[in-house]
Amino acid sequence: MALFFFFAIGFPVACWTIIKLVKILKGCGKKERKATAEETRMIQELHSNRRNWKIRLNHWRP
Repeated sequence: MALFFFFAIGFPVACWTIIKLVKILKGCGKKERKATAEETRMIQELHSNRRNWKIRLNHWRP
C-alpha cells in the first residue's frame, strides 16, 4: 500500500519539485525572457542611434 502511494503521489511531486528547482537555478522564467528580449531591443536601438550620430558627425566635419 505504501509503495502505491509513493508512486501515485510522492514520485510525481518529487519530480515536479526537481524540475522547478532546475528552472529557478537556470533562470528561464517567462518574465525573465521578456525582460531579456526588451533589453536586447533597447541595446540594438542604442547601437543604431549611435551609428547614425557617428555618420552625421562625419558628414559635418570639414
